[in-house]
Amino acid sequence: MLNEADSSSTFSNSLASYSNLIPTTKPISYSITVYTKKKSSFKSNIHITQDMTFQNLLDYIFPKGPSTGKRFIIKSSLDHDSKNFLSEQVISKLFIDRHVDIWIDIEDVDIKFDDLFD
Repeated sequence: MLNEADSSSTFSNSLASYSNLIPTTKPISYSITVYTKKKSSFKSNIHITQDMTFQNLLDYIFPKGPSTGKRFIIKSSLDHDSKNFLSEQVISKLFIDRHVDIWIDIEDVDIKFDDLFD
């Protein structure tokens, strides 16, 4: 029969042998390459931190922001059916790949409601 000291030692050894099976919460490192319509690989291999948003990325890439009356649009591609991302979205929560390519486009902010509605 095991005494209390032997029992504790056996338990510790048991845990040590399974420690490599316990998942860690080590953050995954992400990087992004940014493209535009006119410049392929405009900015490459930008390190993305865990809570970084697309707005943080835009502020880094374009510190002066867009021209008056314009805004940046973040897209999965320049194709007609590409996904658009909101600037407040956290980048690391959207992608599973360690490296992501995104495209930045620009559009007019002014909306002519008469063109959209009766």
